[in-house]
Amino acid sequence: YCVEMAAPFLAVWYVAGILMPVLAGSLLGRRWLQW
Repeated sequence: YCVEMAAPFLAVWYVAGILMPVLAGSLLGRRWLQW
């Protein structure tokens, strides 16, 4: 367990956890809003 790697590691996954649903929603939203 490395304390120095904990913060960046959690920050990356925290941001990825936010961006992934946003990107998926934008891609799916465009297809759904076309028709």
